[in-house]
Parts: sequence; C-alpha cells; structure tokens
Amino acid sequence: MPLFRITVRRGRTPAQLRALADAIHEVAVRSFNVPEKDRFQIIEQREAHELFYDPDYMGVKRTDEIVFLQISAGKVRTTETKLNFYRDLAKSLEEQCGLAPDNLFVVINTSGAEDWSFGRGRAQMYQPSNPTLAAGE
Repeated sequence: MPLFRITVRRGRTPAQLRALADAIHEVAVRSFNVPEKDRFQIIEQREAHELFYDPDYMGVKRTDEIVFLQISAGKVRTTETKLNFYRDLAKSLEEQCGLAPDNLFVVINTSGAEDWSFGRGRAQMYQPSNPTLAAGE
C-alpha cells in the first residue's frame, strides 16, 4: 500500500512520465513486495526555481534530470529489501528511461495501518483488537 510521490523538473513529455511511473511500479512489485494492483503514484513537475539540490553531495553527480522519489509505505521492509530495491530501481530506470543512477534520490517513510484510508472513511488495512473500531462505530 505504498504511495509514490515522483518529483521532476518540468519538461518531460507525457510518454516519458508514463515510462518513469511504469518502471517504478514494475520494480516496486518485483523488489519492494508491492502487489501488482496496489499502484498509487503522484507525479509532480516543478519549475527549475522550485527544485534545489546539491549537485555532488555524498560524491554523487546530479543534474537537472534528477528524480526525487518519496515513498510512504504502510509496512516496514527489511534493510536487505530496501537495498535491493534501490539497486534494482536505479538499474531499471537507467535501462528503461535513460536516467543516470546518480539522478535518483529516494526516501522511504513508514506508517501504521491505521494511518491509511483507501476511501469510504475507513481504515481498511487496520486490524484492531476491538473490531467495532474499524467499522467506524
């Protein structure tokens, strides 16, 4: 049930944005334990004056092609899963979208099942000890 927020500099075509989103979802399913139909992504394009980044922080060489990926995940993944996900994602985005691995910036945040509502005013993933709480009673 992750939510992926993809932020890029304005100027990519709709086809490029779709390819980026598709590649991210494919890797999420393959390497981040996301179900195939669990696809929730937001793409934000920002003007150059709205994105600030250090071009060589931590020895990485970034350009204006940078992709910021913020993942809000409902379940905690192991360190090994995260490290494999980062590698797989960088490789796939390079192969499928031509994105240099140095231009991929990823942050993963986790939250509890009660922090998510998929509609109808309910916390569908929440499993309380008192079932009437989930029903909204």
